[in-house]
Amino acid sequence: MLRIFNDFIFTVKQNSMANFTGQPKQLDADRLDYWMAGLFGVGIALSPVSRVAMGIVLVPAIILLTFRFLRTTSFRMIWAYRRTAIGIGIVAIFSWFAITSVFSIDPGKSLQVTLRTLAMIIVAVMFYHYAKSRKGLAQHGMKIGLTVFVIWCLIGIYFIYFNIPLFKTVFYDWLGITNRLIFYKNDSALAFVFLAVALYFLLRSQAPNRWIYAACIVILILFIYADNYSPLRNRSAMAGNVLGLIGATFFIMLTFLSTIWRKIVVALLFALALFGTASVMERLAPIEKIGEVPAPALSYPDHHRQVIWSFVYEKLKANPLLGVGIDGIAKTEHANTKLVFFKGQEYVPAHPHNWVLEVAVETGVIGIILVLLVMAIFILNLQKLFRQKNIDRKMIFVIFYFFCSFWIISMAAFSIWSAWWLISFFMTLAMMMAVAKEKASA
Repeated sequence: MLRIFNDFIFTVKQNSMANFTGQPKQLDADRLDYWMAGLFGVGIALSPVSRVAMGIVLVPAIILLTFRFLRTTSFRMIWAYRRTAIGIGIVAIFSWFAITSVFSIDPGKSLQVTLRTLAMIIVAVMFYHYAKSRKGLAQHGMKIGLTVFVIWCLIGIYFIYFNIPLFKTVFYDWLGITNRLIFYKNDSALAFVFLAVALYFLLRSQAPNRWIYAACIVILILFIYADNYSPLRNRSAMAGNVLGLIGATFFIMLTFLSTIWRKIVVALLFALALFGTASVMERLAPIEKIGEVPAPALSYPDHHRQVIWSFVYEKLKANPLLGVGIDGIAKTEHANTKLVFFKGQEYVPAHPHNWVLEVAVETGVIGIILVLLVMAIFILNLQKLFRQKNIDRKMIFVIFYFFCSFWIISMAAFSIWSAWWLISFFMTLAMMMAVAKEKASA
């Protein structure tokens, strides 16, 4: 038995940087990576459905990744990020988040979310550096995730359209799934993650596989529209996808400009987005009397969101420097007060439903500026990458689409600190970046 174990350890060492075959036949490096990437793919697919299921899948995936990653020299690359613009930006962001956590309404919760988010980024970076040197590994993870989520969509579409309960309440409760028959906006929003994955495989595949991925795209879009018979229910997800494609095309077009002009245009774009958001917030009807609903000043179809945003914006103006602390806005004064003319809904039902406002009100103006700055640097780096040789340009386009869609969808839905939302973003982005770099490392 001891000899078998020693042979196993030797095999892992010998194959730690070998190409991933996707067809492992023994307990070796490929077998470990096969399961690790597959678990990450399944974890992303399950992330909006059940926290319990996601944790059960992702914990062993992270353990396997850490075991495999630390047996290579790639771990030194993470430390080297401290000298890059993005690395410095991330250090600045989380240092500021830690400072604001000290002055938070709920310091313990704020620090917990800060550390949790940083840990997600570290895991994603580990996967990226490991997977880009293991050809086919990241694609394997994406295919597994796409398969699982499309199956879930097919089940969801059937039971939504025929209105037949899929699970008993006790099963919902046991898995931590909401006890109501809706294949919720969480699932519908996450569908854009796998729309990006399916789009990439559609662009690079030949018939008949191309038809399979085209069918996946149709199923995902149908799933978004199928939610509770109401297409409007998930308009943020659909708008995010459409605007994401427009944004991707725009940023790809910018790559044909010189470096200085790219920097100028991206800087102006982010400044315009920030001041444009502030301008919209200024036009909202102010909260003059707690409990009564002011007449919304904009034509945005969801009046309740306008009231939420107006309330949060007032809190931001009262706490512009340090904010109220990460995940603290729902604990501020009157945040849980019932709205008289909104059927008992609160001013802040858990979060602001707008990531720019959420980051700004909870970490201050400095916090949102740092986040936007790192996003701009990432886009500029991605444009630079697109101009290089031996790069998968189709994947770069898909990354732009994915990146834009995520942040646009988050402008009207979900807390930006939601673990399922962020882990889906960071891990999928890591997989996509690894695929884009595979040619360069081949």
